Amino acid sequence: MGIKLLKKPVLRHVIIIALFIVYELRMLFLDGTNAGAGDLAIFYAVDMLYFYCSAFWILPDPEDKQPNLLLNSLAAILWMVLVSLLVLFIRNALLRYHGEAIDSDFRVDFYKSFWRRVYLFSLALGYWYARYSIAKEREIYQIGLQVAEANEREARKESALLRSQLNPHLLYNALNHIYSLVEHKVPEAAQSVLLFSDMMSFAIGKAGENSLHTLKDELEQIRRIVKLHRTLQQDRIYINEHIDIPVHTGEIRFPPLLLVNLVENVFKHGQLDAADKAAKIDMRFIDGCLKITIENHTATRLRPEKRTGIGLENTQKRLREHYPGRFSFSAVTVHQKFIVTLTIYL
Repeated sequence: MGIKLLKKPVLRHVIIIALFIVYELRMLFLDGTNAGAGDLAIFYAVDMLYFYCSAFWILPDPEDKQPNLLLNSLAAILWMVLVSLLVLFIRNALLRYHGEAIDSDFRVDFYKSFWRRVYLFSLALGYWYARYSIAKEREIYQIGLQVAEANEREARKESALLRSQLNPHLLYNALNHIYSLVEHKVPEAAQSVLLFSDMMSFAIGKAGENSLHTLKDELEQIRRIVKLHRTLQQDRIYINEHIDIPVHTGEIRFPPLLLVNLVENVFKHGQLDAADKAAKIDMRFIDGCLKITIENHTATRLRPEKRTGIGLENTQKRLREHYPGRFSFSAVTVHQKFIVTLTIYL
């Protein structure tokens, strides 16, 4: 119980102050000083007030990264001078109250009072340094916790990545087995399985969105997606695809899945079963700019997935990360037609 009480800051301060006053009173009585209890209470109250004001107000905040040492030093000296004069004023007022004459030299009294302030200020400085050390240790501890949490998150990511790399092996083996079973019996199905396998290989291999691949890889994945959907729908979907990118431009490094996500939205949300409402995917490279236009009529029938805009927000976020100030993007709906236009200055 006693140990728990000592852990309370206020109680610790009270005990230390009491011990300090007892020590000083013992020295005063040994020197033959005969002062009243009321006078001593006033002077020690002033001393303690001076100590805590110095520690918390005059000295810089322990958490201040760049304190103004010159300004703090001047403030401390002025503070000690003012309090020294205040203490002399209080002492003289008490002497007059008791009817005693003031016959001491003011300069000597001020000198004693001032060095008393210096002594107490040095104690306040020691207390301030202890607070500063504790604050630094706490800051280092918090940084250590943050580093440990970051390492733990990184370890979880690496573990998840390892699992994602292990699981596809079974998937690829299964797809290869299915492909070998249907290759000669149903060639169209075999081609769909092959396309799907290539798409999965691309998506998993480019899972780290901060990595870069070539623009040619991105466009090839888009062609696979369009071809797979046409095969699955037995060419009953209407989509006009035009990709005109020079060969040398295809080697430009490009963030993976950036354009793929825009194309996938066409198949998720578009109405593709009418020739007069055919979707449009147009990608060109003109004068150092990649110009992309994607249009599709929005489906009127209900679908389990709804357009939330989150995918487009993520696309714009990645554009800002990879091409800050070098792109323009818009996504609007005009007469039930959803139009995405994107220009990237490569």
